[in-house]
Amino acid sequence: MRTTLYMINKLRFLALSMMGLVLLGPFAALHAAGVLPQGTALSRDNGAVILTLALSAQTPFKAYTLDTPRRLVVDLGETSLKGMPRGLARTLPEVSALRYGLFQLGQSRIVLDLAAPMVLGAALSANTASGAIITIRLLPASAAEFASASVSSPSGLWHAAQLDAAVQGQAGLPLIALDPGHGGVGNGAQQGDVSEKDIVLEIAKTLRKVLLKDGRFRVMLTRDSDIFIPLGERVEIARRA
Repeated sequence: MRTTLYMINKLRFLALSMMGLVLLGPFAALHAAGVLPQGTALSRDNGAVILTLALSAQTPFKAYTLDTPRRLVVDLGETSLKGMPRGLARTLPEVSALRYGLFQLGQSRIVLDLAAPMVLGAALSANTASGAIITIRLLPASAAEFASASVSSPSGLWHAAQLDAAVQGQAGLPLIALDPGHGGVGNGAQQGDVSEKDIVLEIAKTLRKVLLKDGRFRVMLTRDSDIFIPLGERVEIARRA
């Protein structure tokens, strides 16, 4: 009995700590990555176009193409783009322009306007001594191949429906927001086939059950499945609830 009470109290403390972390939005910026000028480049390799992004830290990302007009879009988690080198788009005839900036809270975006149809061959991320590196390889394609490979509804990539999370528990009770980190493209720490994103999600779901059974709290999760949500959006989900 004493052990059970100890575990419940420990879980309550963890829940309150997680709630504090998710609501203290400004601290998220302390963990933001940044593009490093040295190592960031556009290059060509046997007909392929390669975008290399050198980063000060690992960050989740998605790369996809959009048609009319043709472009490559790279969406990053909380990332400063101040270090993007100037003039990259002038180095290759396949790229007509390069644009970048803050897309929404907690999410940055890089756009390559393509002068010729090219499809994604690979999009990889790896840790380095200085942080991380993202390598995106574009391969020549026909107009039909490009249209077929391009995303028809880019808004779906960020699972907008998940940004209004369900709240469980009796109305009027104090609300605890649990934020299981990582998710989707962000695995977190990994050993073999075990990922941090899966562990923290299971812990959050278990903690939700404990708190709801206690009967004195309402509980919500910023994510309830294996999806990526930008850091800033996690804060906004909790605040909206």
